[in-house]
Amino acid sequence: MCNCRADIEKRLTDHYRPKLAGSRDVEAKLMGYALTLGKGLGIQPYMPAEIRHTVTVKKTGADKRKTEKVNFYFSHCPFCGEKLQKDK
Repeated sequence: MCNCRADIEKRLTDHYRPKLAGSRDVEAKLMGYALTLGKGLGIQPYMPAEIRHTVTVKKTGADKRKTEKVNFYFSHCPFCGEKLQKDK
C-alpha cells in the first residue's frame, strides 16, 4: 500500500505546528479511514455520502424527504491512484 496517508498527515502537522505556537503535541489525522474486517484486519480509506430521496407516506399520501447515510469505500488510493491491496 502507498504511504500517501502518512505523508499527508506529516505535511499537515508540519504546516499547522507553527500556526499553533502555544500548543504542544500537534498532530494532524485524516479522518476518512476505517478499520475493516475481512480475512484480516486492515485500514481502508472511505468517504461518507448522503443519499437524499422523496417517498410517499402510505397513510397520508404526503411526500416526505428522507436522507440515508452510507460510506463509500475506495479500491484505489484517493490521492495517488495506487490500487489498494486486499487483506491476505
